[in-house]
Amino acid sequence: MSTKAVVAASVAIVVAGLPSASAGSPGAGSLTTADGSATFMVAPAGGTTTITKIRGSDRTAQVTRRLPGSFTVPVVAGIKEGLTGNGRTLALESHPAANQAKFVLLDTRTLRVVRTLSLAGIYSFDAISPDGSKLYVLRFLSRDGTHYAVQALDTRSSRPVARTVVEKGEPGEAMSGRALTRTSSPDGSWVYTLYDGARETPFVHALSTVDAYTVCIDLDNLEGRTDLSVLELALNPRTNILAVKRAGAVVATINTDGFEVTAVRAAPASRVAAANDAPRDIPWLIVGLVAVGVVATTTLLLSGARRARV
Repeated sequence: MSTKAVVAASVAIVVAGLPSASAGSPGAGSLTTADGSATFMVAPAGGTTTITKIRGSDRTAQVTRRLPGSFTVPVVAGIKEGLTGNGRTLALESHPAANQAKFVLLDTRTLRVVRTLSLAGIYSFDAISPDGSKLYVLRFLSRDGTHYAVQALDTRSSRPVARTVVEKGEPGEAMSGRALTRTSSPDGSWVYTLYDGARETPFVHALSTVDAYTVCIDLDNLEGRTDLSVLELALNPRTNILAVKRAGAVVATINTDGFEVTAVRAAPASRVAAANDAPRDIPWLIVGLVAVGVVATTTLLLSGARRARV
């Protein structure tokens, strides 16, 4: 799979009023703002959902609201999601049900409903733009979850249309696999998700939540690894470098300005041993230079990354 951006067909979406109770209960959840100033407690029970905003400084309940239907805090690749970058909107998703999915957008100050979307099909939350104007969802097209599409909706449109940003599970170059972990830029304008590649080449799925386009970046040096589930992503917002790490050690980096990948590989064991066996009377500077040579970096220039808007 090469670095690419893909745009596919549009799919009509039906907008409904407040959702009715859905089958089952997804369980209580909570989500805290990045600065810790507030926590939102979400508790579905008996066909309704109670949302409470708690002040971070003294844990005092500020606002409580009850909604019809069962909603929960979205979780993607083990990461709690739903708050916009500007902190003004909270997105919740309904408990998955056959052929129907619901999402509700709340004003974080008053917890009043800003918008409710009812979608035909099986969907789950993926991301939301910093101002809440675009909601990204995963539409599952197969029962086993291997064929699915990332779609974007304009939440401010009177008749939203979901446009497929990247369709997964297609033959050839299409993305497939399981989401392992993710991270975002501080303002939420970019979301980076690491996928296992479905036994092929692992990759990072980079989503521009503002401009609604996506780029897939192959991580060839991770192919065949059996420890993918413990890898982590860390973004340095000053340098725009996205690091793939294992137990704190960097195994690959991506320059998010141009999607250039640098694969970090350990040097042969013989070189490591040579560094460890260096004579003690060699100046420390020379030993340091030998140690630096223990790690070799290979830069893979991924040129011509196409950015297609939906």
